Amino acid sequence: MPGTAAVVPPFAFSIFRRITGTVFTYTIVTTTILVHQMSCATTPCQGPVKEEKPRRGQRPPVDKSICHRCREAKSLYMLRGMSFCRDCFENLVHSRVSRRLNKPLVDPDNKASNARPNLQSGNVLIAVSGGAGSTLLLDLLDSRGYYGHEDNETRDITKGQKNIVWTRGWAVHVDFSSVTGLESHAEALGALAADHGLQLAVIKAEEAFDPALRTRLRQATGGAASATAAPSAMGVDLSAPDLPLISAPSSSTATPLESFQALLAALPAPSRPELLASILNALLDLAACELPNISHMVLGETTTREAARVISGTAAGRGWALPLELAGARSSGSYVRLKPMKDIALKDAALWCHGRGLATFNERRWDNTVPGSKRDGKGNVASIEALTESELREARLS
Repeated sequence: MPGTAAVVPPFAFSIFRRITGTVFTYTIVTTTILVHQMSCATTPCQGPVKEEKPRRGQRPPVDKSICHRCREAKSLYMLRGMSFCRDCFENLVHSRVSRRLNKPLVDPDNKASNARPNLQSGNVLIAVSGGAGSTLLLDLLDSRGYYGHEDNETRDITKGQKNIVWTRGWAVHVDFSSVTGLESHAEALGALAADHGLQLAVIKAEEAFDPALRTRLRQATGGAASATAAPSAMGVDLSAPDLPLISAPSSSTATPLESFQALLAALPAPSRPELLASILNALLDLAACELPNISHMVLGETTTREAARVISGTAAGRGWALPLELAGARSSGSYVRLKPMKDIALKDAALWCHGRGLATFNERRWDNTVPGSKRDGKGNVASIEALTESELREARLS
């Protein structure tokens, strides 16, 4: 009949069996029957209409005006192609920081490594430079209740309050304004620390050459000065490639600032950031040892800053120190150094501070330490660290 099709199986099989001894052999003969549908020339085809499928790798359009996580609130931030509202962005930053912070503090037998740690045996020291990373870390630890503001402070877990991780907290700031020419932000950082329930200890960089620094730091924090310890200044071991600081007797009549400036003037420009980094680490170690009952020190170094430091250090011949540089937790004698900001970029920290109305000071200028130093044609001191930071900024990796 015209317009109808006969239903015929596509294959017809004929099986012949031939017996030869004990071996059975099957021969399959396949015959293909092609059936063509007969249709009238005046009758249109009534076959199914095929829907066009999206091409492979083609994603449906996303409304970037709505938060990518909650799908409800209006988005305020755009990070790596995803939009976030303020609450979801802050929760994302907190989850990344807590993942790095909680793991070294929880019990090793606890399988939930990201759980809230129990009360630690000592206090916490927060290194505050004024940059976006350290400001974010200070604000996050306070807003999430990681340390107490008063002695013997307790929290009611049944009311939704988080348990205290450290009984008390301290903040320390190392001021390099006397050698970099920048404005000192010690007063503004002191107000910031006070708003977050902390007392700020300010140490000037040139005080590394002051024999009375240890005694003065103890007295400023309410401790008693040691009667047996002889005052000693710090010197630089020029035989070591990383220019570490060592205790040395002070026999010079020059002031600590004059001694510091004379040492910087004697070094070439590429070596000065390495020296200042050693002074910063030595003064932070001194503060952690002299402040009362410090068990942990947390640093607000973002992954952007860490990348610049590791690249410049490796180019300068410090590749042997990469395991220590990349470690998130490292024991330093009586306390443990923690770097919980390894998953936070500088742009993320800047957005956090901007959203919460926190002022930041991101300039360091460690290369501009000696007036009249030799500069390159673009007006910058030709050091590996300065070139690395410039390349990261131009690549927009921050």
